[in-house]
Amino acid sequence: MVAGSQYNLDSHARYEESEFGASPAASYDQTMNIEVPEKPQTMSASIQASVTFYPYHDSEIDMIVVSDDAIYFYAHTASIRHISEKALEHFLSYAIPNVKETIALLPLSSGVLNVILHAIYGTSCAENAPTCEELVEAVDELAIMGVALNSLILPDTPLYTVLISYALRRPLDIYALAAHHDLFDLAKYASFYLRALPLSNVGDEAAARIGTQYLKRIFLLQMTRSAALKELVMSVPTDFHPPTKTCKRLDWQQRTLARAWAAGAADLAWDMAPDSSVARLWSVYGRLGGQIECPDCQAAFRQHLQGMVFRWSEVKNTI
Repeated sequence: MVAGSQYNLDSHARYEESEFGASPAASYDQTMNIEVPEKPQTMSASIQASVTFYPYHDSEIDMIVVSDDAIYFYAHTASIRHISEKALEHFLSYAIPNVKETIALLPLSSGVLNVILHAIYGTSCAENAPTCEELVEAVDELAIMGVALNSLILPDTPLYTVLISYALRRPLDIYALAAHHDLFDLAKYASFYLRALPLSNVGDEAAARIGTQYLKRIFLLQMTRSAALKELVMSVPTDFHPPTKTCKRLDWQQRTLARAWAAGAADLAWDMAPDSSVARLWSVYGRLGGQIECPDCQAAFRQHLQGMVFRWSEVKNTI
């Protein structure tokens, strides 16, 4: 190694082992300079360790977990046992035999293992920016380890918070994960972004992972919202004002309001969907209402629009 070499640690710290022992070479900084003493006769071996899961001065650490990309994580067997006895047995099943220290070589990437350990310790892995794939694999692996996910992934818990951060961009993946493990709160959150998803776009693999129960919930959500919106759009204004000098006849009012409302329905028909926004309804009908000449008819139209928008906002928008 060259003295003063620079390493991009990507949230991992690099440590140098020599005759002087292991010494930490990084903090949370992404990039740092590492000075290596020039001792030609000393052989040095380089390892990479997690910044978060490193012993520092913690004498209670009694397990080293190594990912398949050779990143070292230092953990407490008591913390793993507290989450699940089966989880500890799972870790120990990968321990190197006939070695004084407990060193488990897990066939998982460092990204996935980092998520798992954060979940076990109840801390957030958000600063490590795990990918959606890493999160999904980590949750699946936690289930294999025997961890009770329903008590681990709850609203406001660190892992739940990281998972829902992907709901907008990857709603189907998050919903499928939640459905597969029957994590209702997580599935409910993700379903908000699936209100208009064509179910024909759900592939066989995703459908099998989601299961019939949660597929039915999405289907019913979409059908219920579609029916409710259609009913609201078809309900023309029926509240009319008393005759005035400029708007005397009731049939005039009926035709004026019905014509404007029908024009709005025709406009919405092109893109009406279960996830149609309140803003979209206001935009279409508000513009048409503003074209009504009679101020009293215009007020009646706006009052009907306000009622429709309120009722639409009250329609259930998650499973």
